[in-house]
Amino acid sequence: MWRLILYAALVVGSFSWPSALLAQGQPWLSDRAVGKGAGIKAGPFVLHPGISGEAGYDSNYYQRAGSLIDDVNFGPVVPMLRFRVTPNLALKTRSSSSRVAFGLKTNLTYNEFFSLNNEFRSEVSALRRLMGGADASLTLFPEGEWSGQFDTNYQYIAEPSNQPGLDSNFDRSLIGLNMALKWAPGAGRFNWTLVQTGTTLTLFRRQTSNLLDRNQFNFTSFGQWDFLPKTAVIFDGSFGSVRTQDVAKSNGVKLKGRIGLSGLITERVSLTAKGGWGAGFYDGGANPQDYSSFIGNAELKWFLNSKGSGSNDAKPAIGISSVAAGYSRDFSDSYLGEFFRKDREYVQWGYSAGGVLVTRVSAGVAQVAYPNFISAGTSMVQEGFQEVRIDAKAFAEYRPLASVRVSLTLSYDQNLSRVIETNGFDDDLSFRRFRSFLAVRWFM
Repeated sequence: MWRLILYAALVVGSFSWPSALLAQGQPWLSDRAVGKGAGIKAGPFVLHPGISGEAGYDSNYYQRAGSLIDDVNFGPVVPMLRFRVTPNLALKTRSSSSRVAFGLKTNLTYNEFFSLNNEFRSEVSALRRLMGGADASLTLFPEGEWSGQFDTNYQYIAEPSNQPGLDSNFDRSLIGLNMALKWAPGAGRFNWTLVQTGTTLTLFRRQTSNLLDRNQFNFTSFGQWDFLPKTAVIFDGSFGSVRTQDVAKSNGVKLKGRIGLSGLITERVSLTAKGGWGAGFYDGGANPQDYSSFIGNAELKWFLNSKGSGSNDAKPAIGISSVAAGYSRDFSDSYLGEFFRKDREYVQWGYSAGGVLVTRVSAGVAQVAYPNFISAGTSMVQEGFQEVRIDAKAFAEYRPLASVRVSLTLSYDQNLSRVIETNGFDDDLSFRRFRSFLAVRWFM
């Protein structure tokens, strides 16, 4: 079980690469600028159906170190070919001026694997599985001064362990429920989400992993005031809690608050900077430790071929090319100890040409710090440690026909970590992984 906790700390609890985890590296499932077409009108709704087929290569799906220690304890690195088929459907009400707006998004992915090493062919073939999710939202008075939103979602994630055998995989269900109350008085120069509550229940499929089950609750408030035409004050605060099934783990609460500015410095350069404080208080468990430190983020963006659009845009609009560089610092719940702190520096480039060509390129380096922790099943305190994580991703998509797109996604992830020495075995947490997918999709 302790091996599972170590790996879960890396993969499940704290491995937040820039590519969306729930979308599994498929940008059209999460990025509206990439994913949706004109749609099909059906009464009061607009339907956006789609289906994609992908063929790819994964150099290290198990995320093993490739070291002598990992080869002995878990096995060698196993490169493989991957194939995915993903039908998806989005539905929304046609008019946002009505008193009620409804939205629904669903996707289902079939995954097939073929080992490039004959010795592991049957083991890798057994990884085939379905994964997917659904999200339903209901908004009351979407264009009103006051509005309310209710959202429920389900996601099934299939994720491997570095240990061989299906019994040690981290396949899990995420069940979420969210509610929000928003206030946007006047001409919309000020908007404030007074209350946004959310709870997420994480349930692992395998009995060997059920001690990793947890329930997370968050209460958030955030907003912005556009005190100048292209500049805004932005602020957010949150209270969160986590409850686990493992008696050796600590339950805890988190408090965060940030304030900052976002807007144009010149016609082509924008700056977003937000800072504050975060604190985590943990009790119970074998070795509870608290967190208290600065949190924040800053991003400088240069619009290459058009004027910037000001504080309201988190991403460049379609047809605008931009380059951005930024830094973020935050802390989150972890499966290894109570929390982890992550400092990340990144660069991004995005370009879209009339909806015919879309490109996204990003790269980053993160420093991840863990506190002291106790090895499961022992009273031995392990000294906290730091990792360096490197990530890079490139996505390019071309539209040869109105409803057909061809895309190529390349990604590289590397973890520069250490060997964890425990009672009975050692685990090398370092690894490197390269993935490539060629996709063809139809959408409306």
